[in-house]
Amino acid sequence: MTVEIGAGTGVICGALFRARCDVIAFELCTDSVGHIRRSLPGVDCVQAHPRELPLRPEAVDLVIVNEMSGARDSLRSIRDELRRVLSAQGLVVQVARIEGDIEGDDETDPTSESGDDDDSGVWELVESHRFDGDGTYVALAIRIWRVRDEMRRT
Repeated sequence: MTVEIGAGTGVICGALFRARCDVIAFELCTDSVGHIRRSLPGVDCVQAHPRELPLRPEAVDLVIVNEMSGARDSLRSIRDELRRVLSAQGLVVQVARIEGDIEGDDETDPTSESGDDDDSGVWELVESHRFDGDGTYVALAIRIWRVRDEMRRT
């Protein structure tokens, strides 16, 4: 199963659905949820906070996390929930608009410390790419994460 968090207007989940993927879209914005439900009737779109996904543990093979407006630490804030729902070989694809250097950007790094809990060492960065904007397109960072094998919850 594939999950898209912050599905917006449904561009990514729609493409995955047309490619015959089992996909669930999660979105907080009521207008966006309505848009996805009207324009993509075959896509299951749920209005829910990503900190509490109504999914079974280890049920998801791929999570796409889109930058959520007003929540620059969105990936870090939901890392425990991502760890709960990811299958053993599951991946998280983070898509975020960027300004400046993406290397070591603690605001979007799920391995960085957050408050009292230290989850560093749990997440492994698989790949990181930067796509610079050119006036027509915005600059994007795409990072692929997975939970380290020795840190999987049992």
